[in-house]
Amino acid sequence: MTPAARGTFYEDYVVDDVVRHARGRTITEFDVAGLALLALNTSDGHFNDDAMRDTGAGRSVAFGCVTLAVAAGLVMQDTGERAAAELELEDVRFLTPVVTGDTLYAMSHVAAKEGGVVTFDHCCMNDRDQVVLTMRRRVQIASRDD
Repeated sequence: MTPAARGTFYEDYVVDDVVRHARGRTITEFDVAGLALLALNTSDGHFNDDAMRDTGAGRSVAFGCVTLAVAAGLVMQDTGERAAAELELEDVRFLTPVVTGDTLYAMSHVAAKEGGVVTFDHCCMNDRDQVVLTMRRRVQIASRDD
């Protein structure tokens, strides 16, 4: 799939195509602690490094919904510019903790398309090439004839 500057139409997607999205996003302290608190997630795991010291992450980790939002944003330029409707998000899996300073990138696989709906398998990874999140997303995409 070759992303178009103004968005990709339904007809442009080809099943089994894969794109590595151009943008990356570095996670900040505000992303980890501030957004968790704004969402009323008061778990120590998001803003108390001392409480997290003896865990696998060793320090505060990003709230999963923040990681999900960043991943969704990273794929939008190539998979959402012509979206008429977001239909379904499923099989969201958080595989590796995200911490301050991680830079996230994303890839998308066109898993299926039928009747104006494209199914994407998205993968988000950090700057150490560790997969942090995977998800499946179904989107109604505008056609050139719309």
